Amino acid sequence: MTQSLNNILGLPVWGSKRGVGSYLYFEFGEPQLRFREPHQDSANIQEERARVDLSLRRVFLIGEWQLWVQDCEWHIESHGIAANQDDASETVDRVLHRLNGQILAEAVLNDGPRAVSHNLYFDLGGHVSLRWTPSATAEIAFQITSWQRTTTEYRINSAITERPSSWIADKSPLDG
Repeated sequence: MTQSLNNILGLPVWGSKRGVGSYLYFEFGEPQLRFREPHQDSANIQEERARVDLSLRRVFLIGEWQLWVQDCEWHIESHGIAANQDDASETVDRVLHRLNGQILAEAVLNDGPRAVSHNLYFDLGGHVSLRWTPSATAEIAFQITSWQRTTTEYRINSAITERPSSWIADKSPLDG
């Protein structure tokens, strides 16, 4: 994760959204278009909604770097609004909208005996706190937070395996 965070520290977050359940998605880096062609065997899928979706071509706008968060408690604050995984979608969407465009300035890991947490701090006061409950160990927490780097030529998936306690941006993208 050290290398992944070094690559996104100093970059603005964009395209932040809530997925199903407690999943969160954050985009960093240059936007890229991705195309998913229709699946050839979609006719064999029994659930109609999935069959139809897989039979269609899809176009996605994604960042060079994506952070996917799942299976944890989370709390997000930005510009006077706060939301967590139990809040209504409208509230979560509003706070994520206010987080977009803020530059990731610092990421801190707290690996305590009762919980593991990540805290992401942004330059305009935004804050994302991710917390894995006592049943989760540090290893699980690191495995279920995923980073993906995408380019036009390849994809790299990596589970977080290192445990530095803090990363701080040393320059903004405008500093060169």
